[in-house]
Parts: sequence; structure tokens; C-alpha cells
Amino acid sequence: MLVACVIVGFAVSLSVFHFLAGAMRMQPAFDRSTVTRLGPAAAALFFALCGPVLVLREGLAARADATRTNWPMTTILFAALWAGLVGVVAVETGRLAVIA
Repeated sequence: MLVACVIVGFAVSLSVFHFLAGAMRMQPAFDRSTVTRLGPAAAALFFALCGPVLVLREGLAARADATRTNWPMTTILFAALWAGLVGVVAVETGRLAVIA
């Protein structure tokens, strides 16, 4: 069940990230321009849902000086934990929607 929640969390994060990237016509990131463009409330929701994708993009991206982060496994673990939380929310919301 835990692995399924992590997979669902990554699926939700990727779909929301790519949907908003297409709708905003820019690459969203953890930066001020994304908050300015979306507004504070929508940016908080966006960061909560797309956090795993943004963490992986930032943590595993090659830097301008051709170095990588010193903590790739920590980045992957943090993103997986965050995706698991998103997945639990998505799975439980879907389960409650079917029951109701």
C-alpha cells in the first residue's frame, strides 16, 4: 500500500506540474516569479502538490559549474516521502468520493 501511495503521489505531482507548466507557458520552480504569477494561495497549493517534482528537478539538476548536489539519496528520499503524503491524500480522497 505504501509503494502504491508513493507511485500515485508522483503521478499526481507530475500531472499537476505538466498541466500548470503548459497553462502558464513557463517552467515553474521554487521561486518568486511562480508565486507572483499564481498568487500566494494558488502557489501554496501548487508547491504542496508539485513539491516532489520540484525537489527532484532542483536536487538532481546539473549546476552551472558542472557539479551535482552532495546528497542525491537524501533528495530522492525526501521527494519519495513528500510524494507518499500526496499519494495518501489522493487515494483517501478518491476512496471517500466513491463511498459518498
